[in-house]
Amino acid sequence: MRIEGADKLVKALRSLRGLSAEASRFFAGLILREARRIAPKKTGRLRESIGVRRIRSGYEVVMGGGRAPYAAYLEFGARPHVIRPRRARALRFEIRGELVYARYVEHPGTRPMRIMARAVAEASRDFDDGIGDLISDLMRKIL
Repeated sequence: MRIEGADKLVKALRSLRGLSAEASRFFAGLILREARRIAPKKTGRLRESIGVRRIRSGYEVVMGGGRAPYAAYLEFGARPHVIRPRRARALRFEIRGELVYARYVEHPGTRPMRIMARAVAEASRDFDDGIGDLISDLMRKIL
């Protein structure tokens, strides 16, 4: 017995293996774009630290690292805390152009910015449209 089109079916099924990786890469790209758009622009270091990397199960979007080690505090916020000098007797900083010294300061904390969380939410809205196009392109290549 011979089934017509079986070779096309086998080819299509083999192509579907790569679909999850392709979908993961597509979604990571959407998240990357949104995260860079949402990230604060003050120095640009946080934006530059946002990137996509390949992992075993697909792709992931990362933020922070050595380029912007403060990224977690911006994403998740920080509770009020005391800042003390580590290698000196006093802290030195500038307020409105005037040099100030202090033994410690009480940091009021920061609210979470949820950059990545917001980027995922925004990217999810665009994912449905894009994944349909991705599948259509894949099917056109196969058939």
